[in-house]
Amino acid sequence: MCIRAADFGPDHSFEFRSWHDFNAGHCAHFPVEVEVSTTAVVHSANNTFKILVVEKNADRSLVIKFGTPAIIAAFAGDLLGKRFLHKITMKTVQTLTGMLLRP
Repeated sequence: MCIRAADFGPDHSFEFRSWHDFNAGHCAHFPVEVEVSTTAVVHSANNTFKILVVEKNADRSLVIKFGTPAIIAAFAGDLLGKRFLHKITMKTVQTLTGMLLRP
């Protein structure tokens, strides 16, 4: 499926539109949980592939130097997200994104 556009539907499901479906007015709806889970699986597979390809040439001290803070920051971001994300509305996200993308 050629993805033309993605946005949140009125029932908070993530909505994919292919070029054909976009023109025909048909859309496949997926719950946000499914989309987040699918994204996690794809990114995990991609990172595993990168590790397998690069591991013999990686400088272990550099991996530890940058990897340790990255792992700690990922867990901290997860904890903050669980605590505060429910308080952020989609309008807030759209406003912040618009501010960041302004030239």
